[in-house]
Amino acid sequence: MNAPLLEVKNVSKSYFENGKEFKVLDLVRFELSERDFVCVVGPSGCGKSTLLRIIVGLDEPTSGQVLFEGQPIRADNPQVAMVFQSFALFPWLTITQNVELGLEAQGKPPEERRKVAQKFIELGADPQFGTPAQFAAYVADDYAKWARLAKEAGLKIE
Repeated sequence: MNAPLLEVKNVSKSYFENGKEFKVLDLVRFELSERDFVCVVGPSGCGKSTLLRIIVGLDEPTSGQVLFEGQPIRADNPQVAMVFQSFALFPWLTITQNVELGLEAQGKPPEERRKVAQKFIELGADPQFGTPAQFAAYVADDYAKWARLAKEAGLKIE
C-alpha cells in the first residue's frame, strides 16, 4: 500500500481573545491518497476555510500537523494550491498577465510563463477578451444562456 499523499494529524485550531479560547477545529484527522476526491461541508463559520488554509500551509494549527508526501506542509510548495472562495484578479492586468502572475512569482522566464498561461487560457477563455471584466461579462452571458436551456430541459441548478 502506498503512503498517503496528505495526512492531517489531530489538527486543532483555537483563537484567543480577552483570555478566552474559541476552538474552531478539534482533533481533525484523516488521510488522502492520490486520486481521492473529498468535499468539506458544514454550516457557515464551522471552520471549513480554516481547515483548508491549514492544509495548504497558509495558517498554522494550534496543535497537530499536516504532512504532504510525508513532509510537513509548506505554503511555498509548488505542488499545493488553493482556489479561494472569491477569486482575486487584478482588473488592470490582462487575463494572460493575471494567469502568468503566479509563475512570475516562482521566477519562471517570460517565454515559459506565456506558454503555460496560453495552455490554460485556451481551456476556457476566448482570446478576444483582454481584461477580467470583459471576460466576466462574456462568461455571465454564457451562464445566462445555459440557465435558459437548463430551465427548458427541466433541470434546475442552484
